[in-house]
Amino acid sequence: MATALPASAAAAPGATATSRSWQTVLPGDTDAAFTAIAATGTHHAWAFESPGDASSAPAAWQLTSAGWNEVAFPGQTGETVDAAGGSSARNVWAFTQEGTHSQAFRWNGTAWATDGSFTRDVGATVVLSSRNAWAFGAPNSARSGLGARHFNGTRWKRVSSGHGLNSGSALSAHSIWAVGGKKVAHWNGHRWSRKSVASIIPPNTEFCHPTVTGIYARSSHSVYAVGAGNCEDEIGPGFLLHYNGQHWRLLARHSSFGAPVGVVPDARHGLWIPAFTASGGPVHMVHYAGGHLRNAQMPVGARRLGLLGIAAVGQTKTSFAVGSTFKRSMPSVDQTADVFEFRR
Repeated sequence: MATALPASAAAAPGATATSRSWQTVLPGDTDAAFTAIAATGTHHAWAFESPGDASSAPAAWQLTSAGWNEVAFPGQTGETVDAAGGSSARNVWAFTQEGTHSQAFRWNGTAWATDGSFTRDVGATVVLSSRNAWAFGAPNSARSGLGARHFNGTRWKRVSSGHGLNSGSALSAHSIWAVGGKKVAHWNGHRWSRKSVASIIPPNTEFCHPTVTGIYARSSHSVYAVGAGNCEDEIGPGFLLHYNGQHWRLLARHSSFGAPVGVVPDARHGLWIPAFTASGGPVHMVHYAGGHLRNAQMPVGARRLGLLGIAAVGQTKTSFAVGSTFKRSMPSVDQTADVFEFRR
């Protein structure tokens, strides 16, 4: 398709035009949102746009050294891309969901093709190679229960020890971390083992049932996990955990942290954590550094921002986030899909 935008596209009005701020790099369609992002290099990424209209199909945008360009994607009408990841510019996966059906699509460097389907929703993926990928269930979906599924280069296979797992982060093919409920799990190349963190996260109450929702493994002795309070009236407080190779501990807990969408490194020993503060309420890009959580500046205010995905390019200084912005305060009013980039 001919539609393209240069990599140096101008920041949106209100963005601080510096090399150390989040900037809008790809404004998409109105009444739509970018719902998933995969990044394999500073100039190699994919952003997936899902329309608000159920009569339309999702779109895929590819970043190369020439900029952003829309590429033909075989997603079907009514589908939403909920997860994406890749190991190289020639090996990227995207997962859609619609009704009772989820599909897996793989980019081989030339074209997208269907490569598997599920009867449960996929919420996250870990891609290590063309013969080694993982799909994890969506924790808050009406069709949760996928657990951990493994792709061996030929087919997707259910791994029984991976039941109930969501999100994932890999150090290697033999060291992968995941979360599910109030537990953190580790894959050693043969099976998943679990560790309860119930004693260090906020306790259950009549109206709150906290769970761990995302994870990032920096090394064998430094792993971070994020979670939300899952309260009936509010989705916070959110919390941040850390594993030092022996023990898990609570690093931070704050009501403004809300419900984390994900967690990725910032390449300076810190973390980026997009988070909702309440259902339908403000969305912040939270930055963790030096033992503190702070709200980072975004091109628009928190009440005009929706963030649905985040990806970092390894240990480089480039990160991407996707979602939408609104012309007025509060979601669903004059919505426009957007891709954001942070590059030092």
